[in-house]
Amino acid sequence: MGPRNWKETGRYPEMAEFCTPRAAPISGRTYTYRQLRDVVRDFWDNGDVWGSTMGTWFSVCDVLDTDRYPIPAEWQFRPAVSPGMPIDENVPIELFHALCFASLDDVFKLGTRLARLADSLERQGRDY
Repeated sequence: MGPRNWKETGRYPEMAEFCTPRAAPISGRTYTYRQLRDVVRDFWDNGDVWGSTMGTWFSVCDVLDTDRYPIPAEWQFRPAVSPGMPIDENVPIELFHALCFASLDDVFKLGTRLARLADSLERQGRDY
């Protein structure tokens, strides 16, 4: 699946004017899974791994939900943002941009990795 042209479709009008990412993809190209992970890494807080995991995972689910991509029931996701605003305002714009310009399959893959990490952190008692 190619990039979703949210600026032209008006899908995310509230955010479009603020998107000036450091590593914007070449026109017509999506972020690869590796590039998506690199952007996530830029905003990861190693001092709060649980918080970083959950915050990023929520963002992934918000984007998947907005694009009507099936979200596994075991993720227990319920939309928490207002209609027309697919992502929490506290999410760094670069992360939002990367999620919007990555393929939904790659966004889902990132969500799956975050789900596994959340499960592991819970088993280790590192959740809160």
